[in-house]
Amino acid sequence: MFKATKTCVLNVHLTTGAAVTGRYHVEASTSSAVRPSDALRQENSGWFLLTDVRDARDPECDPTPVVLISRAAVAMIELTPNNWRS
Repeated sequence: MFKATKTCVLNVHLTTGAAVTGRYHVEASTSSAVRPSDALRQENSGWFLLTDVRDARDPECDPTPVVLISRAAVAMIELTPNNWRS
């Protein structure tokens, strides 16, 4: 099953010291008034999914298609200024 989504780019710093960059998805029908930070706060499963994930320190590396990240492993999330993209 495929659903239309819109995405924003996140830079995620993990408690291990690693950092990754990837696309965070929400349903396309999500109001544009909902900021990426609000969408992340509303996710209450303890996990979030990123696509097209790259090592933030090596942007030329091959992307990993999908990564599921535990909130417990996150030290900090940087929101990029581009907001939602369809």
